[in-house]
Amino acid sequence: MAIIILAIVNQDVLWKRHEDAEPSLKAYRAFLFGVLTYYITDALWGIFDDLHLISAIYVDTEVYFIAMGVAVYLWARNVALYLGQKDIIGKVLLILGMVFFAFSVIAVIANVWIPIVFWFDESGTYQAGPIRYLLLIFQVVMFIFTAIYTFAARRFAEGSTRRRYLAIGAFGVAMAALIVVQLYFPLLPLYAMGCMIGTCLLHTFVVEDEKEESRLLLEEMLLHEREQELELGATRELVYTDALTGVKNKRAYVEAEAMLNARIATGQIGEFALVAFDLNELKHTNDTLGHEAGDQYIVESCKFMCSTFKHSPIYRIGGDEFIAILEDEDYVNRTELLAAFDAQVEQNLKTGGPIVSAGISVYNPTQDSNCWEIFDRADAKMYLRKSELKSMGAVTRD
Repeated sequence: MAIIILAIVNQDVLWKRHEDAEPSLKAYRAFLFGVLTYYITDALWGIFDDLHLISAIYVDTEVYFIAMGVAVYLWARNVALYLGQKDIIGKVLLILGMVFFAFSVIAVIANVWIPIVFWFDESGTYQAGPIRYLLLIFQVVMFIFTAIYTFAARRFAEGSTRRRYLAIGAFGVAMAALIVVQLYFPLLPLYAMGCMIGTCLLHTFVVEDEKEESRLLLEEMLLHEREQELELGATRELVYTDALTGVKNKRAYVEAEAMLNARIATGQIGEFALVAFDLNELKHTNDTLGHEAGDQYIVESCKFMCSTFKHSPIYRIGGDEFIAILEDEDYVNRTELLAAFDAQVEQNLKTGGPIVSAGISVYNPTQDSNCWEIFDRADAKMYLRKSELKSMGAVTRD
């Protein structure tokens, strides 16, 4: 029953690899395997006794005491790692565990010649020797010592650490109490019961708390990562945004152009067009009204472009030069959009609004190998439009 409970309760620790786990979790896993080995020897003892296999019982009893020594050492190591390398009590406990294991091995080996731990009488009945009692008393002292210390340390701990100290102390109390009873009833599985209760306590209050802390730490790291991404995104937005108009700047266009060229080179580009814009009266405005009025003229012209080509990114690539990349909806409606834009510009000639020349060129997969070729055609059309507007009466001194 203890084997089954240990396997079920601790399946997440026993059967999963934890290469990146904390040393304390690895030590706890080793302790569980030590306890599992002890359980197996204890279970085999009962089977061999029922079958009256004295030789098998003797060998199993030898292994039983060694397994007990291993389990106690691994438990002491686990608690020492949990308490921390700088904790003197943890170091003392680890030394006691090593001494207990070494003494158990020496006693079991010596028992082959001198029955100081156990023996079987002529009727095949198990008889306990003085060292067997000494080993159990040694453990009682260790477990009580650990319980007293952890209960005392718990008073100064906070949060989940208090529960962990309580679990380790409760383990010590349970083991010490059942070992004392075991002294008087050597054939009852009280030691195994103590291990079963203790491992359940440790898993519930120590391992689960550590998993919860790891989860919270991971959430904190992910939150920090998201905050960094937002900060990087804000920084990137600042670097790639034109400070005056709020649209994308030349650096952003260079990057977008490189991506378009890569898509053209690999044949992974669909239909798109480039629209080149130029502000006709910027220099005249700067010279006659000042640069603040010129900046305002740039802002108004940019709003005018964005209000027409609403679904396309617009880039300011020079003082009075802009370019838009039309895809999807704006590409499909490019003719109507440009006609409406030009019509509004002609209306602005009469009302005094922004005068912006625009020229468009569509990507031709049979002749265009990069964006420069498309831009050159759009730029040429833009200058033709600039001449048209001049002939219509626009003041074009730039």
